[in-house]
Amino acid sequence: MLFISDLQKIDSVHSRDLYRLRWASIIGSFGNGLTGVVLTIAVASSLGGTGTSVALTSLAVGMLLSFAAGGVHADHGSRVGILVKSDLLRGIANLLVLAGILVDNYASLPLILLGCFTNGMCAGYFRPALASLWAELVPASRLKDVLATNSLVNRISLSLGAATGGIMIAVGLSRWGLVIDAVSFLVTALIVRCVVEPRVMEQKDGVGARKYGDVLSKLNVYAQWSQLMSVSRRSSWLPLWAVTSMIGSICGGVMSVALPLVLVDKYDSTVVGAYQSLGVCALVLGALGAKIYRSPRFPGFGVVFGSLGDYLASGLIALGCPGLWPISAKCASSFASAYSSPFFTHFVSKQFDKTDQGKVFALQTGVSSVLAPVGMALSGIVLKIIEPSDVLLISAIAGMVLSAAPLLKTGILKFDINE
Repeated sequence: MLFISDLQKIDSVHSRDLYRLRWASIIGSFGNGLTGVVLTIAVASSLGGTGTSVALTSLAVGMLLSFAAGGVHADHGSRVGILVKSDLLRGIANLLVLAGILVDNYASLPLILLGCFTNGMCAGYFRPALASLWAELVPASRLKDVLATNSLVNRISLSLGAATGGIMIAVGLSRWGLVIDAVSFLVTALIVRCVVEPRVMEQKDGVGARKYGDVLSKLNVYAQWSQLMSVSRRSSWLPLWAVTSMIGSICGGVMSVALPLVLVDKYDSTVVGAYQSLGVCALVLGALGAKIYRSPRFPGFGVVFGSLGDYLASGLIALGCPGLWPISAKCASSFASAYSSPFFTHFVSKQFDKTDQGKVFALQTGVSSVLAPVGMALSGIVLKIIEPSDVLLISAIAGMVLSAAPLLKTGILKFDINE
C-alpha cells in the first residue's frame, strides 16, 4: 500500500508511531485542502471583499508572530504536545469562523478575525514541530525515502480536499467545509496524542523543556527571527535565500491582493478555474517525481524556481498573455516546489543538529510569508493610485529578481552541506 509501504521497511521501536503520524498527516492535509478552497468563499459571503482582505491579513499576521517562536519551541519543548494543542486550537478557530459567518451581525467580524488569527498562530507552531518530529523518529538511512512519500501522499490528500471543497462550493455547502476541517483537526489530535516522543523521555531524566505558554507569553518576533537567522549561518547559502525570501514576501503580499482583481478582469471563468486548480495537480506530480527520481543533480533549482515561476505567472497575467502561458508557469512552479521539498528537509536533517532543526524548519515554512501583511497593507494604498495590472507587474518583476538572487551562492543548487 503506497501510503505505508515505505514505513513497513523500517524496523524501529517507533514503527507504530510513524504509522500514526502518517495517517494524521494525511487527514490533516485533506482538511487543509478543503479549507483552503472554502474559507475565502465562506468569509466573502458574510463580510464582502474588504472584510475578507482584513480576515486573511489577520491569518498572515498570526503566522508572522508565531513561525519563529514555533521553531524555537520545537527545539525545546514536546513536539507531540505542540501538535496536539495546535490541532485542537485550530479546530476551535474554524468553529469561531463558522460562528462569525452564521451570526451575521456586529459580532461577525471579531469572531472571524479571532478565528483566522488563531489559525495562523497555530500553523506557526505546528509545521516546524511536525517536520522536526519526522526527522527525529525516522532512521537517517530511510529519511529521504520517507520524506518523499510524505510529500506525495500529503499532496494527494491536499488535492482531494481541494476537489471536495470545490464540489461543496458548487452545491452551496461551503460552510460545512469548515465543520469537516474542524473534525479533522480533532481526529488528528487524538491520533498524534498516542505518539511517543523519545526526546521527551530523555528530558524527564533532567533536561527541562520550556512550557508552551511560557514561549507564547514572551513572544518577541524580532529576537526569535534573529535566532533563526543566526542558526542559518551554519550553511553557506541558506542566509541569502532566507533574506531574499523575506523581502520577496512583501511582493507576495501585494500580489495576493492584486492578482484576483486582474485575473477576473482579463480572463474568463474557465481560465481562472484552470489557473487555480491545475497548480494543485502539479504539486502531486512534483511529489511523485521526488518519489521516483531520488537523486537529482540540482535539487535546489526547485526551491529557486518554485517562487520565481509563481512570480513569472503573475507577470504574464498582468501583461494579459494567453491563458496557457501563466497556467504553464504556475504548474511548473508548483511542480518544482513540490519536487524539491523532501530534498530540502533531508538537507536540514544532515546540516543541522536536532536541537536546531525546528528553527530551520520554521525558517523554511515561514520565510516566504513573514512580511506578507506589510505587502497586503501596502497594496491597499497603492491600488488607489495605480492600476491593479501595473501593481501586479511591478511586484512580479521585483519578486522574480529576489527569487533569482540566491543563485549568487551556487551551493543552493546542490544543497551543499558545510562540514
